[in-house]
Amino acid sequence: MPNLTFDGTAKQYGTVDSATLITESSYFVGANLNIVNTAPRPDGKMVGAQAVALRVSGDRSAFYNCKIIGFQDTLCDDRGNHFFKDCHIRGTVISFSEAGHLYIWY
Repeated sequence: MPNLTFDGTAKQYGTVDSATLITESSYFVGANLNIVNTAPRPDGKMVGAQAVALRVSGDRSAFYNCKIIGFQDTLCDDRGNHFFKDCHIRGTVISFSEAGHLYIWY
């Protein structure tokens, strides 16, 4: 699997722009990807420590067999309808969303 890594944090870029992968187009499909935000684990005292791994802003996007790993706010399910199948999503705060619908199938 290809590894996509970035160490951005909210303090540096703002929460939604700290993501390792940002998809803004509709009908985006990601398969067999490791998407990891490698910023240090927040210690509870840090301000702006959110480290998003994936922000999805396009409609009707789908992810298959992907690993999405970060710390606070790992998955930013921003706008649109999104589908995740056989994905491993791990972080201290998994998801925040203003999206229409988020579907996760394991």
